[in-house]
Amino acid sequence: MIKEPSSVYTVRFQDCDPMGHLNNSRYIDYIINAREDHLDQYYNLKLSDFIAAGYCWVVTNHEIYYIKPSLYNEKVKIQTSVIEVDNSSLLVEGLMMSEDESQFKSLLWTKYFYVNVKTGKRENHAPEQMDFFNSLKNEHLSNYKESRNRLKTILDLQKR
Repeated sequence: MIKEPSSVYTVRFQDCDPMGHLNNSRYIDYIINAREDHLDQYYNLKLSDFIAAGYCWVVTNHEIYYIKPSLYNEKVKIQTSVIEVDNSSLLVEGLMMSEDESQFKSLLWTKYFYVNVKTGKRENHAPEQMDFFNSLKNEHLSNYKESRNRLKTILDLQKR
């Protein structure tokens, strides 16, 4: 099972400021969209199927660090991983970097709660979901208890 799926995206003009830098809020959009793509491409999971069944994940928290700017028309690689899983939530990392992985651009940790679409209330994952998400858990990242510790590791790697 691939625990660090990645894909390449092109930074689009409409997502940039007048200086050609990707707007801060768009980093989050790119990474969340990449995670949705990864769920479909690598695990054959479609969020629309969950919504049709009456369940979805909602974002409850983002922790984001902007490391280097992403520029208009630049190709960036986005890698996502599950960090933590519990009965009703997931913590997912999104890492944006240059296509050749020589520069880190952004680090995003997002916490999701699993909810019932009709009630809007938090629900527990089904046992088979827990098994599946635990199989995706990136044990290497689970060692990091705080995003800033992960950031420090990334910055140390970038210096090398």
